Amino acid sequence: MNFKQLSLLLFIRLASSTPLAAQSVTTDNWYMSPGIIGTFVLITTVLFIAVIILPRQVKLYKSSF
Repeated sequence: MNFKQLSLLLFIRLASSTPLAAQSVTTDNWYMSPGIIGTFVLITTVLFIAVIILPRQVKLYKSSF
């Protein structure tokens, strides 16, 4: 058995062992996933810091005139 035949046999074996249809993806409890929680924490942190910084910058800008 040469390399080409062995490669073809291995490919057929691997292709037949993998499922053709992927598992169905559901959105049940998506809001509890670490990625979503981390995103919301990051957005909240950035908005909180912006609320602190923005009024100060606007005040400094107005006082420069």
